[in-house]
Amino acid sequence: MGRKYTDREVAYEVDMDTGEVTGLIGPREQPINVPFWKKDENGGAVLMGQDGTQYKIGNTVSLQSGIPVGIAPNGTIATDGALTLGTALPTTYSTGIWLYFPAGAVSGDATGGLYWCVMSNTTQGIVYAPKVSTNNQFIPYLGNSTNAVTGSNSAYTQTTNAYVDIVRINLQANSLGARGRIFFTHSLSGINNANQKQFAWRWVTGSTNIYHMSMTTTPFVGVAHCVSRNRGVNRQMTSTWNNTSFQGTNPILYTSINTSVAQSIVASVQLTVATDFVILEGFSFEAFYSD
Repeated sequence: MGRKYTDREVAYEVDMDTGEVTGLIGPREQPINVPFWKKDENGGAVLMGQDGTQYKIGNTVSLQSGIPVGIAPNGTIATDGALTLGTALPTTYSTGIWLYFPAGAVSGDATGGLYWCVMSNTTQGIVYAPKVSTNNQFIPYLGNSTNAVTGSNSAYTQTTNAYVDIVRINLQANSLGARGRIFFTHSLSGINNANQKQFAWRWVTGSTNIYHMSMTTTPFVGVAHCVSRNRGVNRQMTSTWNNTSFQGTNPILYTSINTSVAQSIVASVQLTVATDFVILEGFSFEAFYSD
């Protein structure tokens, strides 16, 4: 089954079952047959070009994931990888969840990072190796490791008062053009208490916010939307957003991010109390090119 897409130079047809570009309509007559998407080194699905960079579908880059990822509350990881959390998560993630644990929670891990966890209830599960890092692009994917970690077998204290990156998206140079935009939707969950729990989409350059929210007694944000646009040049942007669970108006953010060069965007969470948690239940991301 095919579907047609266009960009500034050509129109092309995609096999929606295999994800391959099967035909070209326009200036070039020869069909091309290259992967339209493929998995990255961690197994996450990313749109790719023939040279291995992100590929634009009709001048659009699209990424999404429904695999949950978040920062765990205080707990203990036993030597057999058995996880016991001190605060219950909102549901039993029996099909898996990526959770961030601090340095020392897993034996030999001096920096902390994200691990695949399969939960048996809201506080207990198994933690699996290997650790993944958001120093490289990371789009949450379904883990399949059967290699349980060796935990420290002592209580860990979760990172507080500092952002922890849980997703990373890499944009190639000139992905947006002079008037392009990026668009996010996401859903979050967090514990219902008076403690501040923060979530942000940020440019890695300058740790500049694209979107930011603080949760306290509102335990769930069903859907949030964020749009960030270039303002006629590829070095000036505005960002606006809306959270459907909240009333009021959010300010416009004015930023100076140079999208003529490669840039990275991260989803980040921050706790003030180590017994809390924040889970990014899923998200979608699109980058639209416009001259």
